[in-house]
Amino acid sequence: GDTREFCVGVELLRDSLAMGDTRGLVGLDESAVEYDHAFDDLNASEIRLVSSAIRSHSVFDANFVFNSISLKEPSKSIIALMESNSSCDYPRFAECITIDSTNGTVYLWSVSLKPAVAVVSVQLLQGVHPLYTPEDCFLAEEIAKSDPQLQELLKSLGFSDLSMVACDPWSIADEFDATKRTLQLFLYARINDIDDNHYAHPINIVPVVDLLEKKVISIDHPPIQSLPPIPLKCNNFHSKFKTIQSGHSLLKPLEIVQPQGPSFTVKKNLVEWQNWRFRVGFNHREGLIIRDVQYRDCLGGNEQEFRKIVYRMSCSEMVVPYADPTAPYHRKAAKDVGDYGLGYCCNSLKLSCDCVGSIYYFDGVLNNHQGEPIVLENAVCMHEEDAGVLWKHMEYRTGHSETRRARKLVVQCTSTVVNYEYQFRYVFQQDGSIHFEIGLTGMLSTNQVNEAGESPEYGTLVMPGVNAQFHQHLFNVRLDMAVDGWESNSVVETDVEPVADQTLNPYGNAFIRKDTVLRNELDAVRDIEPMKNRVWKIVNPNKLHPTTQKPVAYKLIPSASPLMLAQKGSAFQKNAAFGSHSLWVTQFDENSDEYFAAGKFPSASTGQDGVAVWIQDRNAVIEQKDVVVWHTFGVTHLPRPEDFPVMPMETTGFTLKPDGFFVNNPSNDVPVLKSELSVSNKRSCCDK
Repeated sequence: GDTREFCVGVELLRDSLAMGDTRGLVGLDESAVEYDHAFDDLNASEIRLVSSAIRSHSVFDANFVFNSISLKEPSKSIIALMESNSSCDYPRFAECITIDSTNGTVYLWSVSLKPAVAVVSVQLLQGVHPLYTPEDCFLAEEIAKSDPQLQELLKSLGFSDLSMVACDPWSIADEFDATKRTLQLFLYARINDIDDNHYAHPINIVPVVDLLEKKVISIDHPPIQSLPPIPLKCNNFHSKFKTIQSGHSLLKPLEIVQPQGPSFTVKKNLVEWQNWRFRVGFNHREGLIIRDVQYRDCLGGNEQEFRKIVYRMSCSEMVVPYADPTAPYHRKAAKDVGDYGLGYCCNSLKLSCDCVGSIYYFDGVLNNHQGEPIVLENAVCMHEEDAGVLWKHMEYRTGHSETRRARKLVVQCTSTVVNYEYQFRYVFQQDGSIHFEIGLTGMLSTNQVNEAGESPEYGTLVMPGVNAQFHQHLFNVRLDMAVDGWESNSVVETDVEPVADQTLNPYGNAFIRKDTVLRNELDAVRDIEPMKNRVWKIVNPNKLHPTTQKPVAYKLIPSASPLMLAQKGSAFQKNAAFGSHSLWVTQFDENSDEYFAAGKFPSASTGQDGVAVWIQDRNAVIEQKDVVVWHTFGVTHLPRPEDFPVMPMETTGFTLKPDGFFVNNPSNDVPVLKSELSVSNKRSCCDK
């Protein structure tokens, strides 16, 4: 608590590092540790310092590879002290995971960067598998293509040139050996051109590779007597194969121009726009992270008062369970955050393609297996968009109309996880709302039909002989809420109900709002109820709205979508139990590592970790506590022929909206801004 005592503690930490075991200390320039705020991501120099410190430690072995290096999330006590403007030197830590590439031994490292560069702790982890890095995925394909038995199989199907075979690496959701580090690979052919769409030519052969022994340990296929002929008809999306047809050839340019530049300001990772203020973060696993979201409440009487709303939010996990029970497809259910890492899969965004207008880019810094930094340019883009009408009213008696155009600020990144693209968009709006949107596009993961003329029961024929299996995309977003502070929040479930008592509702038109406080973690396992207009409010009981005299609140407005359809007790449901309910709420624990809905190491997991396990173990009180909201939502995808050869963008998401947080409409004072470039096309160019 006391700032002076804390600063003394930092000095003691510095002394203990200097006087104690110095095997982790490195003689590098510590001036490379540069940051403005505890939330700043590790820079390239810091990643080098971390890997150097670990390499110089006695536990480190030459066979170790660096699976990940990232900022260790600073404690809330540190953030609270920083906000008090203390001038002492705050500690800064990194977290690293290494794997012995020969036997799979996993170590978790904590490395101090401030007050001194040193290994603080190293922990041997038993029975866990960290995520599969891009290098792991490329290695899996190399191992598969080097296998003589697989080479002979492919040759018998007419493919001797293995550069024309694509191997998509997938984690295994069932029937795994925890002592091995395995990936299954779905195979596809390319016809005559390296850019040919290989998903039009699936091969029903699924090799399984062991990354530690570096060999194929099985070659699986559906239970049929002989492999069917590979579909050879091409169906491409690459621009070099296409000519523009029909009305699309008439498309004219549409330019987004901001002559005076954008309305936001950026200082390192701190963004201010309109009345919003927040920090942008990025790491290998979650990809884009938004921290310390605040809004300047000009209606509250103090124009300089920034009010807290969210402490930290990110996509904590996702799972893509497929519906085909035919072996080996029954084990097809990747957890893309924990299995591959959204940051590792992140795109370098391109101007005028991924982002249009006046764009600000944030780079991401990752690491490779050697512990060297990899700078991903333009990992995150930020821009303003026109959002239609913000509000409008015409007084019909006088004909006077007041209209305001809406502007929104979009912060987004895109991750390509094997065949799918996921676009993650945090949308800040002038009415105080935050919309979280995920766009899904890319390629369908296809397989062959086993017999000519077969109509698949668990998928859709998207072209002759090519099946796209039914599947779901279930996302879980972790919302560490801070409604007017994080110390004392509660979650209230709000439904609407018709009044059944005829004495109170003689005309049959009455309905009421029913609020239910969720008091402990098990009570807070909840599902959407669209017919009840169900929302969940995060309230601060210590702050009352001046008019309603009710606690100030933000509400989570979910979208309507099915939850996990895999049955309870199935492998899919066990290792991604978060997908079985729409809402989970936990009490934040400073000493825990609860950032991922399926646990820290979900790969090859049997469900021994994650939010569903935590709450069973403790059932903590969540009323007037520091609470974390975990929201599950998604898309149930029954593919269409129109989703092939490339899938048009489909979106899902939710909204955080003020509900008794502001005195009244916070966008009431948005000025009139007229576009000087807008023109009327009332008359056609063909009109005489």
